[in-house]
Amino acid sequence: MLYTPDCECLLNLPFAPSNGQGLSRNFCAIPVRAGFWLILLLVFAGCSRVDDRPNIVVILADDLGWNDVGAFGHPNINTPNIDALAHGGVRFTNAFLTTSSCSPSRASLLTGLYPHETGAMHLHQSLPADKLTVAQLLSDSGYYTASLGKWHLGDQVIGQFDHVVDQHEPSGAADWISTLARRSSRQPFFLWLASGDPHRPYASDTPQVHTPADVVMEPYLVDTPATRAEFVEYYDEIARLDSYVGAVVGELRRLDLLDKTIIMFLSDNGRPFHRAKTTLYDAGLKAPLIISGQIPGAPGSTIAQLVSAIDIAPTILDFASVP
Repeated sequence: MLYTPDCECLLNLPFAPSNGQGLSRNFCAIPVRAGFWLILLLVFAGCSRVDDRPNIVVILADDLGWNDVGAFGHPNINTPNIDALAHGGVRFTNAFLTTSSCSPSRASLLTGLYPHETGAMHLHQSLPADKLTVAQLLSDSGYYTASLGKWHLGDQVIGQFDHVVDQHEPSGAADWISTLARRSSRQPFFLWLASGDPHRPYASDTPQVHTPADVVMEPYLVDTPATRAEFVEYYDEIARLDSYVGAVVGELRRLDLLDKTIIMFLSDNGRPFHRAKTTLYDAGLKAPLIISGQIPGAPGSTIAQLVSAIDIAPTILDFASVP
């Protein structure tokens, strides 16, 4: 065996018996020039090996209530693809965000810091350039990183991703799929897929799949036809988000990458209705967290242990074997 410390590869030299000390006794019998090129060839062959660490995909909903998903107990909202992630992965029933407002919540998710530590604790405030995101650490370790969809964190750290498409509303899944196609097959990837659904204003072209009868009205809301009509629009955008999840999973399966990919699904804060978003109630701070893929735990299992959004970034790094 020949050890090459520059690339940490172990190379077999099959052309002569070993003396037990690493190099062959007959190594010098090979012409010097031929031996040099053979070693060089073996070094490059060993060092060009594929990085087999898992791919990591985070799908982030925008203003999705924690229990407005079938897998988290809603009886009527059409979320078959999100539910399938839960059935094939682990569902966390007590996952809490650091705040119930979009941009400061996202800053915590990407940095692993509380809002008062990120320097971006207010809505629409930019994440400062000196804050290290999980994307930069993954990129430094060899991952291809991309942020696609709603960004909402300013332009000071956006360069910590290798590729960015900042598209607020509607975000769709076309860029998500095309980015999967353009990746390097020898490099693991980290995709931050941030949908604009189901954030207000609700789009008039959203496919209509729910009716007022499907609405499960919270007891603290006024049950009127107008309220139910708003909830129907909200439900329909959740269903559209679910179709994006299905498109990503389908493309990963088509590329034979699904078994090599960890998918995390959650929301940045609660639903955009009274006593939810921007409040400290569970409806504002709780997230529908699902992790599916190469992870410990039986498929379809549930974890009721308390989980914080500041755990997301270090967990991603742990998946990628990055300190």
